[in-house]
Amino acid sequence: MRQLRQTLRLRLEFRLSLRECSRMLGVSKTTVGEVVRMARAADVDWAVAQARSDEELEARLYRSAVPRSSRHVEPD
Repeated sequence: MRQLRQTLRLRLEFRLSLRECSRMLGVSKTTVGEVVRMARAADVDWAVAQARSDEELEARLYRSAVPRSSRHVEPD
């Protein structure tokens, strides 16, 4: 399991800095920042994160990629 819940808890509930969160979790500051950025984009705060299961939280933050249309013409 990813450390999503713990990352959100440290950053959103305890208001720790990115550096403090990254040190406690053993991940980079960039990783913590990306998780928080995705949570904000998905409108997830600490109350929402607590109410969701790990799978639901992960699905909400890591939405599936939208397929892009190809600019290349398919060969005959």
